[in-house]
Amino acid sequence: MANFNDSVIKPLPRDESGKIARFFTANGNEYKIVEWEHGPPIDRWSAYEKWALMFTYNASPAELVENNRKTGEMLNRIMAGDKTITVLDVIAHQKSIVDGIITIANQKYTRAMWLCSIFIIREGEDVRTWSSATAESKIMDWIKEGFSVDDFFLLAQTISMQFSKNLLKHIRHGLSENNGQHISKADGTEIGKL
Repeated sequence: MANFNDSVIKPLPRDESGKIARFFTANGNEYKIVEWEHGPPIDRWSAYEKWALMFTYNASPAELVENNRKTGEMLNRIMAGDKTITVLDVIAHQKSIVDGIITIANQKYTRAMWLCSIFIIREGEDVRTWSSATAESKIMDWIKEGFSVDDFFLLAQTISMQFSKNLLKHIRHGLSENNGQHISKADGTEIGKL
């Protein structure tokens, strides 16, 4: 009988309450899951925007824009009376988008790990910057350590939700500090009050 050892796959360490611990070791490197009180540094924010979008929609920003552009173009042609394209063509295009999402659904875990690389810092890493090379190196540490992808998927979801809540809190705080100030467009037209 074959000996299958799936015990090499393990969850991320937990704290005493059962939540994912903020500190852990992977492949001999120390890691910390960070929470920035005032938001992440600019470089990491840029990476977050990219990876959160891809994590959420399972497509790159360029793919989302191109698919929307093509759908709009197809609908405009129909509205203009172009008989070479039909509503069925638009439906077929939308179905191909959905089929593509289904095909790459397993990659969502990979995107979750990339997203986590923004908020999980390796000891000695410069927190002000983010690079795909460093992220890939960290992901390889997590793989070599044998961590289950499930925790990274959960962490990516949790971080995204928490980050959105914190961002809204800071926006509301900023709005309350600027109470009564008017904001205007570049042409001087008043938009409203903050």
